[in-house]
Amino acid sequence: MSNIQRLEKIIGEKKWIRNDIGMGRIQCSKAMLINGELLLLICSEVNHKPVWARVEKILVANDEIILFYDGEYCEELDYDEYAEYEEYVSKEEWKVLFEDENTTKLDAQGLISSTDGFYVDVHENIGGYEGEFDEMESENLDLHFDL
Repeated sequence: MSNIQRLEKIIGEKKWIRNDIGMGRIQCSKAMLINGELLLLICSEVNHKPVWARVEKILVANDEIILFYDGEYCEELDYDEYAEYEEYVSKEEWKVLFEDENTTKLDAQGLISSTDGFYVDVHENIGGYEGEFDEMESENLDLHFDL
């Protein structure tokens, strides 16, 4: 399966990607294609509200697809914005995003993807992958998703 197909599959599953972001903290992200833009819903037990962000860059490194977003320009979501995301997130799932222990609850509801090889990171960390990523595969994904 190509990397484009792998990423399209994770988007089509409408499941969350679970990432350990260090010091015992967990972040969950959901990749969505909305009006031709690759976006992420992001929640963690550290943040009080979920956020959305645009994917700025995609890298393929060590057979992992890494979606980078600009952490400075995330938009906090309000509970009453559900109508804008109902095609991508169930009502029960949306409710959990605004609760304590949201990542644990997403996992308990079986909403975390079992597919390995996906990671979400802030754009400022992209330098840590310099020279360690597949330039051609990364470029193909960027072009495919119009980044």
